[in-house]
Amino acid sequence: MVDSYHHRRVVYDDWSGAGLKLLDEKGKVLPSLKEILRICADRDLIVGSGHYPYSDTKVLMEEAKRVGVKRMEIIHPAHIHSKTLISEMKEAASEGIKLMLSGLGTTTFPLHETGPVYAVRMIKEVGAEHFVYGSDYGQVHNPPISSAPSGRSSSSWPTVRRRRRSGRFFQTAPAKHLGLE
Repeated sequence: MVDSYHHRRVVYDDWSGAGLKLLDEKGKVLPSLKEILRICADRDLIVGSGHYPYSDTKVLMEEAKRVGVKRMEIIHPAHIHSKTLISEMKEAASEGIKLMLSGLGTTTFPLHETGPVYAVRMIKEVGAEHFVYGSDYGQVHNPPISSAPSGRSSSSWPTVRRRRRSGRFFQTAPAKHLGLE
């Protein structure tokens, strides 16, 4: 997703206009992307959006829902390149959109100004059932998957584990999200 115009602006300070856009100059989903959304709806695929501002993602998810997509996910909602507010996460969750809780982001660099503490706050305020755990581990520029902490034993998640919320975003919510339940 480093080709997202917004990621390029926020992370690389690249204001050249380069990068992929979801919306046209009028704020509407691009026609080519509408066709992809129809394909996703026809095949019951998950539509995910990340590395874009919530305003773009919201329009995309509304269009996805309009054409019949049933499963949607916002990728990296708390990272610097997406910065979705908790109030926006609640709004998305109320529409049935899942939110990615990023494993790499919560263990190798601050997810937010308060690191894992913010992730716990997100789970408490939005509800664990609205999150699915995802990771960028294993990408060429990131640590290998073998270095990822286990969701059941990660020391960065003591509050989540104690309150037994982890099963919701490690197992229950993803199974439902994938249509396995």
